Amino acid sequence: MLRTTVLLLAFVSSALGYAVISPNTKSGWTNQGAQLLTWERVRTDSPTFSVVLENQDLDGFNPIILATKVDGTLLKKNLNPPSDGWPTGSNFRVNFVADNGNFNTIYAQSKYFDIVNKGPTSTTSTTTTTTKPTDKPTDKPNDKPNDGKPNDNKPNDNKPNDGKPNNSNPNDGKPNNSGLPDKASGPHNSTLNKAL
Repeated sequence: MLRTTVLLLAFVSSALGYAVISPNTKSGWTNQGAQLLTWERVRTDSPTFSVVLENQDLDGFNPIILATKVDGTLLKKNLNPPSDGWPTGSNFRVNFVADNGNFNTIYAQSKYFDIVNKGPTSTTSTTTTTTKPTDKPTDKPNDKPNDGKPNDNKPNDNKPNDGKPNNSNPNDGKPNNSGLPDKASGPHNSTLNKAL
């Protein structure tokens, strides 16, 4: 009871001095990284102070000193996490206290605020694969062997006549109009020659 009365009197005596702007009821902290503390002051305030985090609603929670010898004229400071990380929950408060470690000398006290578990952020990478189109076929002649198939681009002199008459015969299959028997007529040639 006596301690509560001393704390209340110390706070009231400096009520017109330092004032914590944030964190507050609407704008709390998270458990990730440094957290922003802002305040106001008057010229007659102590030039420096220490910052203490407390929570009287958590059983077994001991006040944590977050910073010492803070320059009051800065009006803001990023506070690094405690060695065990930020606690999470509701009804936290930040106190500005004297640098001598006397928690009973309170210059200012924040409103109640929450420290929420934000969790680590994850990033997703996307890999895009581009397929190069294949080259279009060219109109150049095929240099590969014909694999035994006939080459349509060149005449085939060894191709059989398929039963058609051979046009290499001088008379082209036409009758001989010379009046003489054809040389290819066989025995008639020998008889005619003997008669002549």
